[in-house]
Amino acid sequence: MTQTLNELLRRGADSVAAPRLDLGEVVAEAGRRRRRRRSVVIAAAAAGVSAIVVGSALVAQTGSTTDGSSPADSPSSSAGTAVDGPVRPLVYAEGRTVHVGEKSVAADKPVAFIAPTDDGAVYEAALDGTLWFTDGTTTRVIGTSGSAAAPTSHPEAVSTGSAGSLVVWADVVHQNRSELVVYDTARLDEVGRIPFPVRGHEALVDYVGEDEVWYATDDGRTDSSIYRFDVRSGTTTSHPRSDLDAVLESRPRTFAAVDGDGRVVHGEPSFTEEAGRLVAGIHTAGVSEDAAPVTLADGSELRLRLPSAYVGPWPPDEQPALSVSQWLDDDHIVLWADDGGGDLPAKRGDFLVCPLPDGVCDVTVPRAPQPYVAPYPS
Repeated sequence: MTQTLNELLRRGADSVAAPRLDLGEVVAEAGRRRRRRRSVVIAAAAAGVSAIVVGSALVAQTGSTTDGSSPADSPSSSAGTAVDGPVRPLVYAEGRTVHVGEKSVAADKPVAFIAPTDDGAVYEAALDGTLWFTDGTTTRVIGTSGSAAAPTSHPEAVSTGSAGSLVVWADVVHQNRSELVVYDTARLDEVGRIPFPVRGHEALVDYVGEDEVWYATDDGRTDSSIYRFDVRSGTTTSHPRSDLDAVLESRPRTFAAVDGDGRVVHGEPSFTEEAGRLVAGIHTAGVSEDAAPVTLADGSELRLRLPSAYVGPWPPDEQPALSVSQWLDDDHIVLWADDGGGDLPAKRGDFLVCPLPDGVCDVTVPRAPQPYVAPYPS
């Protein structure tokens, strides 16, 4: 069943439980309601943008061009002046068709990697290495990533943020990764290059903000330092990891949990299902259990639920597993419920839009005979 974002916002608001008579909870609830009111404002302002797609029945508007022409006007972030960030279109690929909200374009080959920005989608065709950007009307080549979609999907090779227009990938020069490229899909231009800080080591992107990139070397994630590249000034500075933690804690589109050692960790949660309730956890390396419970930046606990009588794409004898595919706005995420499907990026499954922090998810793009390629947050 396909519904508009405005309907989903109303359903999310109706599903909120009444607050308990606890001062801390009352304050948190007030904050959540303020965020929901802001989402209603943006849903009305962005009616012409349409963040939710019509599913596999959507008719392709193949206005794709490969001559490097500028895309038509992309969804304007000015519509989001009353909220913390603009509404993003839901993006995914179906064979050679790239869906961007209610628009679609045709790629030259089946798509094996896709990621959203505020302006559209970045994608790569299977075994091609060429990165494309589309706003859903036209397309253009923006660079070469090398390994994002070959032979299976490696989303960490290309990074986008949960908000903003930046795309980051490692440049390929004679098969040697020498520096990170920073591209802005709003400006349609490269806005920075980041030399790898340690010779002989790759740079691994930890976080992409609206005007900053945080990264470490491939041997530095156990170290206490991390690097920050400022897009506006073009400068790179070294920081303790606690500085990045502080940045993440200040962003609305952030998940956090406490691991077995009592540390607060940030990341994208995965979900298992128990009697219709989605149990969230954040996986951290070197521990047997995922960090839980998962909370949002305002401290509210993530308590999502599946639609009534929902039957997922997974085999009956397997434990359901769902993952966060993308953020639509500060109060709505898209979950990807797939059939497992091995390591290949294309899988059969459903896209569910979920109002945060404790709403009932809705199947927005139902599964189809053709497998989908879902975006995964970097």
